[in-house]
Amino acid sequence: MRLVDAFDGKPLQTFAGYMNNKALALDACFSPDSKLVLSGSTDGRIHVWSAEAGRKVCVFNGGHVGAVQCVRFNPSHLMMASACSHLHLWIPDDLDNDNTEEELSQ
Repeated sequence: MRLVDAFDGKPLQTFAGYMNNKALALDACFSPDSKLVLSGSTDGRIHVWSAEAGRKVCVFNGGHVGAVQCVRFNPSHLMMASACSHLHLWIPDDLDNDNTEEELSQ
């Protein structure tokens, strides 16, 4: 998966290390602060990378039964949704913490 400059088409970042052995279209999205990139995978997990550094920060095991093809954020409700054949809604535990990337990497 690649992050590309929308104005000149120059690749900015490559994100690797997620499974797509079924060659499915897997959506990706940015976190509301644009610091993280999230994508589903065919192994039912959600992979998270630093948008700036391109390194994987963490992997969520959300209990999906199939390939996670859609991951989206709703910043106005501080909620993330991920979907395979089932929909999972994610709400953060600590809304006052600004160190999301640091916490996810621990």
